[in-house]
Amino acid sequence: VQINTTNLPILDDVVDVIKGELASLDLWLQLALEYYRQGKIEEIEALLCESTEKDFEDKYQHDKTKLLLLKTTLADYFTMLAKYERDINKKKEYEDKAQQLYTVADSAAAAVPGYGFLIMMNSKNDLALKRFKTILETQPGDALALIGKGCALYNLGQTEEALSCYGTALYNTGGTIPSIRVGIGYCFYKLNNFEFAQKAFERALELDPYN
Repeated sequence: VQINTTNLPILDDVVDVIKGELASLDLWLQLALEYYRQGKIEEIEALLCESTEKDFEDKYQHDKTKLLLLKTTLADYFTMLAKYERDINKKKEYEDKAQQLYTVADSAAAAVPGYGFLIMMNSKNDLALKRFKTILETQPGDALALIGKGCALYNLGQTEEALSCYGTALYNTGGTIPSIRVGIGYCFYKLNNFEFAQKAFERALELDPYN
């Protein structure tokens, strides 16, 4: 199945085609990413929510790993919505949806960094730190887990340890993720190294002017 991602068709048409052809789950993930890049937020949710339907799960039982990845991607999406939502009730709704999906991943013994960020949003930094450490035991180079660990350590007042963690994340990713530079900037600022903090923030803005 080939879809023109430059000019994406109406979502319903896309879903009909890729479901009918039993397209690979890699294509589902690719489309979700493309909708995100094009700022089509409602389409992302609708597309990824297909993975929670029973008939969808039945059709893709042969690829449980990718099916789980679709669900955790949806959970990450709900976590992002919760982070920026100001309405308390909607925020709680997004958090509950994310937690339900992350729990599915946990039951499949597939700990994911996103759950740690969701936990941290509720100021449970100790629990979040445990989760990030658990992931890093088996996946020491996981960028999101390293960022999460650094953030949790910072929130717990362990600034130097957080800086070291962000430094590892920076090295592993080649310095291309702006949020790592932001974390480093906060650490340097808290350590009263204002010159290095400013440099870190400036570099983050070079990578993403809207950060």
